Amino acid sequence: MGGRRRRAVGHPLAWDAYTRLLARHGRAAEAFTVMLLLLLLPPPHADDWALATALVDVAAVAGRDEEAAAATPPAARR
Repeated sequence: MGGRRRRAVGHPLAWDAYTRLLARHGRAAEAFTVMLLLLLLPPPHADDWALATALVDVAAVAGRDEEAAAATPPAARR
């Protein structure tokens, strides 16, 4: 079977790809909101590197760096 591997819905790398796609197509504010919800709602995913990296990238495009920094738990900022 050729082609890309598919990720299950809810997989961190699937969310990473989805939010980056939104940001690339002018919907960075929506992507940022999705990332915040994923990182803050139970179970918290703040230690998930893929989601944290996507949040930083999407926040930069959305112009919401300060908000991202404030919403990220201190343990995830190492």
